[in-house]
Amino acid sequence: MKKRPFYPGTPGSVSDDGEERPREALANGPVDPETVEKARRGDPAAMDALIRGVAPGVHRLALRLTADHDAAEDLTMEALYRGSVKIRKLRDPHAAVAWFRATLLNLWRDRMRRARPGELSLGDAPEPAELPGDDPAALLDAAELREACAKALPLLPPAQRAVLALVIDEGLTVTEVAAALGTTPDRVKANLWHGRKRLRELLARFADEEPRP
Repeated sequence: MKKRPFYPGTPGSVSDDGEERPREALANGPVDPETVEKARRGDPAAMDALIRGVAPGVHRLALRLTADHDAAEDLTMEALYRGSVKIRKLRDPHAAVAWFRATLLNLWRDRMRRARPGELSLGDAPEPAELPGDDPAALLDAAELREACAKALPLLPPAQRAVLALVIDEGLTVTEVAAALGTTPDRVKANLWHGRKRLRELLARFADEEPRP
């Protein structure tokens, strides 16, 4: 059996001694800036702690983006590896999460462009009659989206999936999403509008398909 590459703290990865690290063992939460600074200086223990801190969020976002468990795991491990080997370039130790998120997004966009050219264009969504405001909370009801994400988000087009994942899971503003994806705030708002509309349609379909008592 071929072993997966091991990067400290990555979900489901296998270490050199053949032992798989369970997902439940991964820490979740903010990373101490002092730990990040030590990792930047080459401290192996700090690097391990840093990877363990950011891995769950990176994997969650990868799963939202790819809608595929195997692809998400591969993308997660590559993003954690690339982000860690270039960590010296990170100037702000408070921005470690954003650093690994940006690494993941860049890898995902590159893969999408190679696999399906043109599919990731955020400019493809037509403008709604009236663009919503800048506050994602005004666009996306939290209770609605918690249910929608589990059932319907993987069925959305990649551009809408990416925008919604960054708003729902990462809590980014429209402006921050636009910067992360290299597009304009208006395009992000258009994709939010169409993504939310499609989520509602899918949820209505799922509700109709559920057996009635």
